[in-house]
Amino acid sequence: MSIRTKLIKFLECPDTVIAKFRGIRPDHAYYLSTIKTAADKKFKTIIDVGASSMLYSEAAHYYYPEAQIYAFEPVPKKMDKLNNCKWLKLFPIGLWNSNGRANLNIPRNEDLDDCSSFLEFGNEGFIKGIYEKTESKIDYDKVNVERKRFDSLDIDIKSPCLLKIDTEGSEIFVLKGFGSKLKEIDVIQLEVNFQENQKGQTKISELISYLELYGFIGFIQKTLRYGENGYPNHCDLIFFRKN
Repeated sequence: MSIRTKLIKFLECPDTVIAKFRGIRPDHAYYLSTIKTAADKKFKTIIDVGASSMLYSEAAHYYYPEAQIYAFEPVPKKMDKLNNCKWLKLFPIGLWNSNGRANLNIPRNEDLDDCSSFLEFGNEGFIKGIYEKTESKIDYDKVNVERKRFDSLDIDIKSPCLLKIDTEGSEIFVLKGFGSKLKEIDVIQLEVNFQENQKGQTKISELISYLELYGFIGFIQKTLRYGENGYPNHCDLIFFRKN
């Protein structure tokens, strides 16, 4: 991250500096600080899909200490951290638009754990551009894990609710698994790929059209990153539902 980018983030969200000194990852603090300012809501429920090492969940608890957080992460070794926190309920499953089991593609390189996906990699250059020490070829294991629709789970959403999704290209499948429960969500943060980083990944046009059906009328774009070819690669979008 360039000095210019860091300076812009600090000017937009100066409280992220304090968060960093308290152990909160800066990018998560940046997103959540933006949401806190724009939404002006005290979230009672936060749903973290693709929780990975639980760093987003930790950041969300820092910004919204009264919220009940539900974290979903199908990679088995990721589920030990924060296992005894009362404010956090962990689900060792993936979310999808159907119930069943499927193979999760998990890179063997531990530095690439955050890139695990139910979709196969389409652009290895994208991953290598982020992780400089990555080998010339990315090897991964297929691990069979459980997948569920969110609306098939016994989870009571207390309003207002924040939903964060980071599932490496499969965001539309996760959203469709919420069914009508999307009407109970107030703000959605998710990652969007512009280049084919995963095969069959969600397109931004799909996301916008689908979320419009549930009353989400606009979004803020954050952290636009570029690929090796100079074109936009991915960013995070924060959607807001009309009250």
